[in-house]
Amino acid sequence: MYYQERERFGKMPLLSNVDENPETTYNLYKGREQIEYAFNYLRIYWKQAKDNLIIPLQNAWAMRVNLIFFFANAAIFASWFYVPIFAEEDLGLNEFDIGVLFAIYGIALLFSSYSFGILSDRVGRKRFLYIGFAVSSIIFGLQAIVWDFWSLLVVRALAGFSIGIYPAALVAYVYEARKKMGKFSSFGSMGFGFGALIAGYIGYLMEIRYAFLFSSLLFVISLIIAVHIPPVESVRQKIPFFPVEVIKRNKMVYFSFLMRHSGAHAIWVIFPLYLLDLGATVFWIGVIHAMNAISQFFYMFFLTDRYSSRRLVTAGLLLSVLVFFLFFSATVWWQFLPMQLLLAGSWSFLYVGSLKYVTEQNVERATATGMLHSIISMSMILGAIIGGTIAYYFGKRVTIVAAFLLSVVGTISWIIFELKECRIRMPGMKREIRFRC
Repeated sequence: MYYQERERFGKMPLLSNVDENPETTYNLYKGREQIEYAFNYLRIYWKQAKDNLIIPLQNAWAMRVNLIFFFANAAIFASWFYVPIFAEEDLGLNEFDIGVLFAIYGIALLFSSYSFGILSDRVGRKRFLYIGFAVSSIIFGLQAIVWDFWSLLVVRALAGFSIGIYPAALVAYVYEARKKMGKFSSFGSMGFGFGALIAGYIGYLMEIRYAFLFSSLLFVISLIIAVHIPPVESVRQKIPFFPVEVIKRNKMVYFSFLMRHSGAHAIWVIFPLYLLDLGATVFWIGVIHAMNAISQFFYMFFLTDRYSSRRLVTAGLLLSVLVFFLFFSATVWWQFLPMQLLLAGSWSFLYVGSLKYVTEQNVERATATGMLHSIISMSMILGAIIGGTIAYYFGKRVTIVAAFLLSVVGTISWIIFELKECRIRMPGMKREIRFRC
């Protein structure tokens, strides 16, 4: 090689401190050049790996509060949708018994959300995240060892209480950390889909009891991430145990949410059993719920932060009326698959709109958010009683009619409230009609 290059270029001056013959010196020089090329390629590959892998992982860790909501929601819904099936097939319970289970769960969640929302405004946020996830991981695991109605009733009551400890503190933390409420909520919806789908697959391959253990594991992951989130500044406030002013300030969003969501929970109590009656398997029930959740993620992540809270609530209520009407018209299980896209939009707009409304309109953010989650709990109670009773005496399909009527009441109430609050002058009218939208 050296002699060939010498013939081509003539003399080649190389400055070196190596006392060797020209050929050896030249080969050492060329070898070093190849090493430099190799290091250049390594630098290029490292930059590509950093751009494509390391930075996204760092960004994901920076959004760890969103990951907490993802895993916590996955844990809840990995159990939620399969409790009715487990209660009926493994324990032999009927629709009325299942309604009682959901009602007790909702009562416990109502009390917990209300109390810990106020406490979060009084003493701070993070400690309630730790307590909530730790207790939930234990209680949700206990669902795997229940043996009859009464043992399941006790454990579900404790489960409802445990998951009411952390939500108000978590939402208030997100607002005070200046995070986007829509994107934060989207991770919760993705967790809902992930939990429902994986638990459905676990129940299909093994037993539903193992899905409850999966829920426990997900809460442990939430706790581990929560330990590593940074503190944020929050003003501690003296909140009365019955905050009348907060209730008055948000009464219409609370009432409309209660009506719509009571109707929704009346359906959710019997929905898995209704799908089984229409021919769906446990796996396809998981797929239907996962479609809802995945669609929610895209609505919340890309749309909800663009619009005002009032417009979102209005859109969510109107879509809910349409969805429950379509639910009643379905006659085979697969027709519910495309309906999940509309259902996801209705919940995404209503939930994020309500969260934005109560965090923007109130200084007592944890209290207002805790009361919103108490409304969700109250809707579980009412929905469970309505859904379980109507399904037991009149059939599952009549429950959907009740849900439709409740959502109509909530929608009309909110629209009347909006018409009173907004201010515009209609063309040709002498008097100004006042709207605030």
